[in-house]
This record gives sequence, C-alpha cells and structure tokens, in this order.
Amino acid sequence: MRVCRIRKVLPTTGCATRLTYRPFLSAGQDIDETDPLADPNPGNGLGLVNPIKLANAEYRAKSTSAYNGSAYLNINILKNLTFRSTLGYDDNRFIDRQLSDSITPYSMISGGAKPIAGLDTVYKKTITNSNVFTYTLANLGGKHDIDVACR
Repeated sequence: MRVCRIRKVLPTTGCATRLTYRPFLSAGQDIDETDPLADPNPGNGLGLVNPIKLANAEYRAKSTSAYNGSAYLNINILKNLTFRSTLGYDDNRFIDRQLSDSITPYSMISGGAKPIAGLDTVYKKTITNSNVFTYTLANLGGKHDIDVACR
C-alpha cells in the first residue's frame, strides 16, 4: 500500500509540519491512479518564500506622543475666603502604520496577493477647568478647624 508524506512550512509561523497518511481508495479505484486533489506542481503546494524578502516585505511602525500641562490661579478674596481656578490640557496622538507586500501570508490570504496598507490614527484632546471657593475657619472653639469648599 502506498504511503504519502507531505512536509509543509506554515507561512504564518515558519514552522515545518509533517503529515503522513494512507490514501483512501474508493470502489473501483486502483492504488496507482493519480490523486485528483494532489497539486501537480513541484512542492505539492508548499509556499516557500525567501525569509529576507519576507522580512523586508512587512512593515509596521507605531508612534505615540503625549503632552499635558496644568496651571492654577489662587486668589484670596477675604481673610477666610479663597478662590482657585485650575486649567488642564492633554494632547495624545497614536499612529499605527502597516504594510504587507504581495509575498506576505496576510496579503495572500486577505488581499488576493495584492499589497495591503493600513493606517490607524487616534487623536485625543482634553481640556479641564475647575473653579473652587474655599471658606476656612481656623481654631474654632480652640480645638477645631473647618474648611468648606464649593465648586
């Protein structure tokens, strides 16, 4: 009985796998008949790609920039009454750039062996403002301090 051996390199991981099987024969089929499902090309569907070309055919770059700052203004209106205004600013940018050329597995599976490019950009700006009045009574009754804040 004929035993077929296939050795195939998985394109996503580069790991080699080996499969050994005994073919199933239908009624009226001889052992020497060719398998109609077998690929007649050399390598039996094995998709080998030069690893240096594959490494150069994939590009991915991520960049992040974040800027933030805050400032406050404190005004004593009366002896026990103060006003504080705080302003904050945040600016965050995230950019993800991707390119899979036509020889990459992602391009072959998802893009019909055409190059695939992707650009993901996220911009986030936040401005915060806080205004607080604070009334302070120090040494109340000789033992206590009281602070009352109002936004």
